[in-house]
Amino acid sequence: MVVVYARSGKTLYPEVRFSVYYRNESDIRPSRLLHSGEAPYDQGNSPLRWGDCAGASVDPSDDTAIWIAQEYAKANGNYGIWVGEVSP
Repeated sequence: MVVVYARSGKTLYPEVRFSVYYRNESDIRPSRLLHSGEAPYDQGNSPLRWGDCAGASVDPSDDTAIWIAQEYAKANGNYGIWVGEVSP
């Protein structure tokens, strides 16, 4: 199982992270970075909506690989979508 999410903080630009849980393990593994945020995501009084686009899907040609997608903060002050593959 793969969980994909964004992480951000006062000194951390919104970035893409994921965690993996393998069958027969006692707990989910610590999160891993997929793509760093590039800049603050702050649009002043009119913040742009973000965080609505995230997902994970098994690769149809390789059932051991999972593709994940999530939004992150781009250097231009907007958001981008980063896609990556997680495989064992």
